[in-house]
Amino acid sequence: MIAINLSGVTFTKPDINLESGEDVNVRHVEKYDDDEQAFGVYRGGELIGWIPKVGTIQGYMKEAKENMNDKSYLYHRERKAIAQFLRDMIHVDMFRNHMEVNGKVVRVQTDESQERVVSVSVQFDYM
Repeated sequence: MIAINLSGVTFTKPDINLESGEDVNVRHVEKYDDDEQAFGVYRGGELIGWIPKVGTIQGYMKEAKENMNDKSYLYHRERKAIAQFLRDMIHVDMFRNHMEVNGKVVRVQTDESQERVVSVSVQFDYM
């Protein structure tokens, strides 16, 4: 099993009622492709976040290095390795094996003052 914190969850609808244990699936969203494929994570028809792009994480690593923040750099380096592995597995299952990619929500963090979901982690059956 491998879990990752999703990107873009703060852009979801404020009234989204998301709970740990819910089933989700991954879809390729071509209109957001750049040098990497965009993989959206959905609960039913509702987008809840994105599998992080490696290029985005590399940007965080570069920023941490420029600011001489070793702790942040090491965190993002580990996150990059996890994201790359997960993205590779999703790509193979979707495009080579023609399989649906499913996972489970394992953690939901809310900001009570804003009553919004601010962080979602999803687990996939890879390893």
